[in-house]
Amino acid sequence: MKEWIKMMLGATVRRAPAVGAEFIAAKTKAMIARRDLGSTYQSVRAHIRSTEYATGEEIRAFQLKKCKDIVQYAWEHCSGYREHWKKYGFAPEQLQSYSDIRRIPEISKEQIRDNLAGFSTKESSRCKYITTSGSTGIPLGLYLDRAAESTEFAFLHDMWEERSFCPVSRSVIIRGAGVQGGFRGNPYAELTLFGDLLLSAYHITRETAHLYLDTIKIFKPGYIQAYPSALTQLTIACIETGISIEKHDLQAIILASEKLYDKDKEYLQRFWKAPLIHFYGMTEKVILAGPCKSNDLFHVYPQYGLAEVIKEDGSEAAEDEMGHLVGTSFFMRKTLFIRYRTGDLAVKGNNYCPDCRRHYLLLKEIVGRNAELIITDDYHKIPFSMAIGSIHNKLFQGMDQFQFMQATAGNLVCKYVSHEEMPTWQKQAIETDIREKVGKHLQLSFQRVPIIPKNVNGKYSFFKSELLGGGHDEPR
Repeated sequence: MKEWIKMMLGATVRRAPAVGAEFIAAKTKAMIARRDLGSTYQSVRAHIRSTEYATGEEIRAFQLKKCKDIVQYAWEHCSGYREHWKKYGFAPEQLQSYSDIRRIPEISKEQIRDNLAGFSTKESSRCKYITTSGSTGIPLGLYLDRAAESTEFAFLHDMWEERSFCPVSRSVIIRGAGVQGGFRGNPYAELTLFGDLLLSAYHITRETAHLYLDTIKIFKPGYIQAYPSALTQLTIACIETGISIEKHDLQAIILASEKLYDKDKEYLQRFWKAPLIHFYGMTEKVILAGPCKSNDLFHVYPQYGLAEVIKEDGSEAAEDEMGHLVGTSFFMRKTLFIRYRTGDLAVKGNNYCPDCRRHYLLLKEIVGRNAELIITDDYHKIPFSMAIGSIHNKLFQGMDQFQFMQATAGNLVCKYVSHEEMPTWQKQAIETDIREKVGKHLQLSFQRVPIIPKNVNGKYSFFKSELLGGGHDEPR
């Protein structure tokens, strides 16, 4: 859709009465669905279905062929890759076996960000330009075409279909987008041109919770798509103010871009009484993983791209070992990502799921960025999710918000927002719980603050580190 047409229709939807706006948006959503769910989409869906039960050997053969194709394409069309590989003595003809894939030099986010033209094809500037959030405050820009978007939809819908997902169903979206409020009198709600309801992730409080929930009830979405932290914040605010969703038509809650903590999962399941789909994906469209019906392990789509879990020494991680996620996208042909170090850490699982019988790489946990590692005074690295993320929420009763921050090794600060100073017994209980997991090599202090701001992209971080590059940069 032409940008000027989109802007004109969007303005019409915002000005129209609610019933008229919903009618226009529904028609637009159906029209866009016909475009995006066309031949490319159908072809990819058919390919997923025909290969999902392939043997491990068949998958490796397929992935090697795709790697050869994308490497040759990059060599011919992307000067950045050609120059980068030449520095390490790599050329496409060296890629003969599956094990040779690790001979391809890795590429970093910073390298692509600083030379986008070199890692994109010449015609890419005529394509859609998007950005990801960045830990340094400088986002990564990239180009993608309509074929890449349709391919992405095909994989997402395949994943969500296990919860009876319908592409034209309406969704409530609580993510990082700015909201031009006013839909049905809610200053924090906006009906999009494509028929979904945006709710602001920045204004969720006990005082506004009823506005959010009332709008959701009126809208009657089939799905909620949200950052886990944003939806959890709304859920807790609703529980604490005594309001409930009661009957609803929700088919599922779709969560991405952040870690889903066990305690938050309990709140969401108890309040919304709808299935949760928590998946891992990236704006760069390098790796996509989601759960099967029988377990919560992340199942990596081998048709989407090649995912590797690589240790610090460059070797492949074994099962139960943690390493860096490195990925190669098979369908990004405008800005290319080949052996791209995502910046995320993961605990590797098996290459086969006995529950769904797919020979997919399993990830037992996606820890997140380096900035999600707590550093003790003896420089031992401990994932935040293991040390603090599993703390039972009762220990934080009385707090509106909290965030752990680390600026120096061995020292951790718990910042919290509360009407009153945290009592000594509560501080001791939190410290005891953390020490049981971390040991004696970490000093903990507490600091009461008036506010804990969200990130620039609307995400709320439970942990912020100024070590290892700083910040808390989440995937898409």
